[in-house]
Amino acid sequence: MCSSDLFQRAAAPINALAEDLRQVHSVRMLEQSAAVGLDPLLGFGQRRTYVVLGQNDQEIRPTGGYIGTMGIIVVENGRLVSSDYRASTEFDPPTPPNRRSPQALITYMAAQRWHTFDANWDAHFPTSAQRVLDFLQQDRGITADGVIAVNTPMIQLLLRATGPLKVDGIAEPLTADNFLTQTEEEIFESGADSVARKRQVFQPVLRDLIGRVQDASAESV
Repeated sequence: MCSSDLFQRAAAPINALAEDLRQVHSVRMLEQSAAVGLDPLLGFGQRRTYVVLGQNDQEIRPTGGYIGTMGIIVVENGRLVSSDYRASTEFDPPTPPNRRSPQALITYMAAQRWHTFDANWDAHFPTSAQRVLDFLQQDRGITADGVIAVNTPMIQLLLRATGPLKVDGIAEPLTADNFLTQTEEEIFESGADSVARKRQVFQPVLRDLIGRVQDASAESV
């Protein structure tokens, strides 16, 4: 066998190895770039506080739905440190806010005063998110680093990925298929105080889903 044949035989695996190494390098660079961007968001080096908006897409609003529930979560080193999730009306100030609503909100929703639960009146999410932060600071003295919005389809995707969720006081485990009907029945049709019931139902849902996502494998989520 001549040397040229040996070279040709050796060239294919060498080229394949070189391509594999290039892909590994690209993946490592992507991981490093992602870590640089995600680490601060996940509270590595400094705690981060986020406002979580529960947008009810059954009552449409510009960013996806009426803010029926709202919460404050704190993360540190990639883990949930604390959460306080309840009806959005519980974040109202002791006296009605002295903010006049946009004319469209007054015309179509008869809302003269601009509450935090109506702050997502702009389809440009960063604008609405900043307004939520501003209103919470003005009304409750709450300072946060960012805003996260969730809606029913997102919760259903998480439940489908992580499995049924048992909540105290609800007979059946929550699943992707029954989440909307079960929660609406528990909150609005059970005869209980809907504000208190939102806190009792959604606080453990938020906490448990965040814990599941933190502990889940990349393949399952």
